Amino acid sequence: MTEMRKRKFSEDRLIGFIKQAEAGLPLKELCRRHGIRDASFCKSRAKFGGMSVPGARRLNALEGANNSSQPIRASTRSKTMRIAGSITATRFGSRSLTA
Repeated sequence: MTEMRKRKFSEDRLIGFIKQAEAGLPLKELCRRHGIRDASFCKSRAKFGGMSVPGARRLNALEGANNSSQPIRASTRSKTMRIAGSITATRFGSRSLTA
C-alpha cells in the first residue's frame, strides 16, 4: 500500500500565507520569504482562499471521510455486478443451450 507524503505546510500556515498576500505582500516576496513555490501557493489559495482555520480543518476531515468510503463503495459495486452477472448466466445460459 502506498503511503501519503507528509505535507510541508499545515493548513494553518497556508491560510496565514494567504492572509499575508491579501494584506498586500507581493506574491514573489511572500513565496521567497516562506520557501513555497508560486504554483503551490496558487493551488492552496484556490482551495483555502477566504476560509478560516476551523473551516479548513472541517474541510480536511470531510475529505478524509469521503476518501475512506470510496473504496468500500467501489468494491461493493463490483461484487454486486459479479453476482448479477452469474445469476444472469445461470438463468439464461441453460435455456440457450437446450433451445
